[in-house]
This record gives sequence, C-alpha cells and structure tokens, in this order.
Amino acid sequence: FGKPVIPTRVIGSVRPINGKPLLAGVLPGDTLVRVNGSPVRTWSEALTRIARSTDSVRIETNRGAVTVAVGQPGAPSSEDVALALDYQLPPVVGDLVTGEPGIKAGLLPGDTVLSLDGQRVTTWSQMVVIVSEATGRAVAVEVSSKGVRKTLMITPRPMDGIHPVTGARAKVGKIGAFPVDLSVREPVTIGEAIGLGTRATWFMSTSIIGTVGDLVTRRVSMDQLGGPIAITRASVQAARYGMENLLYLIALLSVNVGVLNLLPIPILDGGQILINLLESARGTPFSLRTKEYILRGGLMFILALFVLVMFNDARALFR
Repeated sequence: FGKPVIPTRVIGSVRPINGKPLLAGVLPGDTLVRVNGSPVRTWSEALTRIARSTDSVRIETNRGAVTVAVGQPGAPSSEDVALALDYQLPPVVGDLVTGEPGIKAGLLPGDTVLSLDGQRVTTWSQMVVIVSEATGRAVAVEVSSKGVRKTLMITPRPMDGIHPVTGARAKVGKIGAFPVDLSVREPVTIGEAIGLGTRATWFMSTSIIGTVGDLVTRRVSMDQLGGPIAITRASVQAARYGMENLLYLIALLSVNVGVLNLLPIPILDGGQILINLLESARGTPFSLRTKEYILRGGLMFILALFVLVMFNDARALFR
C-alpha cells in the first residue's frame, strides 16, 4: 500500500526540549537541508535521520545550522529532538471532532482560518498557539468558508497536552479541529513493509505504556479515557477517510488490548503471571480463599474502570 511521506521541508514550529531552547538556531519558516550531513528530500526523511542519531544531531537549514547532543546523561533523546519540530501547514481545517467547540460553533472542514481575535494567521502553528492560550475564553475566529467570510465565537476547551510554546505538559485550549493532510504515499517492498509495520507496532506499544504511566502519576487526567461510545465515534471517523485509516485504528485497538492485558492486574493475564511468580518466590501456592480475594480485587478495579469510561462517554455526549 506504500508509506505516508510528508513532502515539505519547511519548519512550522520549534518547541523547547525539556524546557531548554536547544534548537534556538532553527526558526519557523526555515527549510531543512541536511541532517547529520546527509541531504533530506522530505520531512519524513529528516525525522527518520534525527530519530536514528546516536551521539548528536546536526540540523542544517537554508539559514544556518545547530547541533544538539543526545543520548548522554542529562541530554535529551533523539526522539525528543524530533518531537520538538513540526512542519509548516496552512491554517485550513481538515477535520473536526464531533461534540467539540469547533464543530459546535459552526466550523466546517475546508474552512480557512484568517484571523483570531483580530490577529492575522498564516500557518496552522500560529493558530494552535493562540487557541492553546485562550482556555475558557471566547475567541473571535474569522474564516473563509466556501468563499464567504464569517466570524465565529469559539471557546477552547481545556485539555491535558503539550504547550506549543514551552513544550511542557499543561492544560491547553483545544477546539477539536485537525489540519489538512499533506502526506503522499511512496511504494515500498514487502520487506520494507514488514519493517515499517514492526516499528509502528513497537511505537504503539511504548506509547500505550507511557500513557498508562502518565495516568498513574496524574500527568494525564482520567477524563481523557474513553469507552465503547468513544471507540465507535473514532471508528466512524476513521471509516469516513478510507479503509487504511480504519485498519490502522483496528491495529491500534488490538495492540492496546494486547499491552493492557499484560498489566499486573488480577483477572488479566498479567495478573495471573504475577500471581504465579509470587507463588514461585514463596515456594507454596496461595490458598483458594486468598486467590479468590485477589481476583475479586481485580474484578472491582476493572468494574470501576468501566464505570469511569462510561461516565466520560456519557459526559462527552452532552457536552
């Protein structure tokens, strides 16, 4: 089927890395030319070269160059450097999330955002910065919709996320709008497809583990969890954009189930493994009564989680 490739090389935004302006020599509007001395043709190629860096990352643009040490004590990872950069996008709405402020206010796919509170915007990144800092405050959004100019009043909803200016986790404003997809597809061989699929699965798995960790440490709010209704909404949204997106969502859900089933929670497979390890360590099996209490505790946890996601789903329906 091919791999998605982002053909542009123009930088749209640059965020601090771990709170430090390590990429201060790279500015929005610059064009990526080389990464670690090798020329890059696309944004996708540049990110791949950055992510595979070991000791340092050297990024060259049409205006200058910057080198960042990675993989050392106190230094960021190469993935952190890659995530600090984003490519330039036009301020055109590609898709909207049902029930979110954008679609409720009358924003439509294909609308071009012209200004926010009178401030002219020419890129998607500029729009994201203004919306992120307008949490809970109505913003006058001037758009061009099918050739007709109109002004919409939209109040961004506070959500846990990455602040586009500081790069730190914070409550940021969201309106439920996504940019247009600029990616194109390049053909790959069967071997490359297997490699890409393996890396994508690994990335999904580690992302899920990271999200669970953020939920436990309260870095991510529990109201971000969704249940059957959220899954149905996502499935319908994915199906609207073709079989590829639907299959990707199915793969993501499958990996989710596989990883979460290995969590050390009684009643799940991970819990059974933990019980067997504990019994091996103590030399004798737990009594039937003890096992029953352990499994009851796991069942209560799963039921509480189910109630929580159903509550979040119900609240999203009436929001």
